[in-house]
Amino acid sequence: MSILLGEDHWFSAALQISRKCVRYIFLESEEAMERYLKVLGIIGVCAALSACGDKTTGQACLGPNNSGLVEGMQSECKAGDAIATKHPAYFCDFNYAVAYNDYNSAMCIYSGKQKPERTEQ
Repeated sequence: MSILLGEDHWFSAALQISRKCVRYIFLESEEAMERYLKVLGIIGVCAALSACGDKTTGQACLGPNNSGLVEGMQSECKAGDAIATKHPAYFCDFNYAVAYNDYNSAMCIYSGKQKPERTEQ
């Protein structure tokens, strides 16, 4: 390849060189391509997960002896607290997991208030 190129050939020469570099870096070495795709995938997953907003408080609202139900403590608990309840349909935010136990109650994330559709008759 000549160093002196005409004005119309400089772009095609640069394109050929860049294609050869990409081919050498990625296609000649399958391991390098796999590593590149893995890193790119991890970055994509991290970006997607960091965009998700978590509205939990990280606090448990279970009373002084950690055995209280939210039914008696609605004024003390805030939305996003972990709670125990006998009526998950009234108090739980079902965007999060709900764990049921053998005592006929559930642990969940408090929605902040009793659901209006459950109180209207």
